[in-house]
Amino acid sequence: MAICLGVTIRGGTSDPNPWSGRVPFSAQLLRLQLPVLPLDHCYQMSPTITPTQYRFCSANPDPQVRKGPCNGDSGGPILDKDDRIIGIHSLMPQPCGHPGAPNYHVNIGTIAAWIEHVTGLQGI
Repeated sequence: MAICLGVTIRGGTSDPNPWSGRVPFSAQLLRLQLPVLPLDHCYQMSPTITPTQYRFCSANPDPQVRKGPCNGDSGGPILDKDDRIIGIHSLMPQPCGHPGAPNYHVNIGTIAAWIEHVTGLQGI
């Protein structure tokens, strides 16, 4: 399963690597497809992250390209192939976009009942 990161950028600059200089933000909505990985694989790669049923993870499989969520993307939506929100981006390794490094997302399906209770909306 591949996921899409739908991120709204307002312009400005980002500093994903303190040693590489500042990178301009895009003024357009960006979308990136990354494969979802088994959680046990991700937790083996990130031993300081506490395993939980409320997360899922993705990673950049291309060792030649740095791509993935970065600073400022936390809280952004994670979409499935049908553009349904399935998660919320939570945390990622530094430097961001590092090939093979896991990115962690909140699994909306595991907290749907809580969202419905708090918002009063049904059918989430």
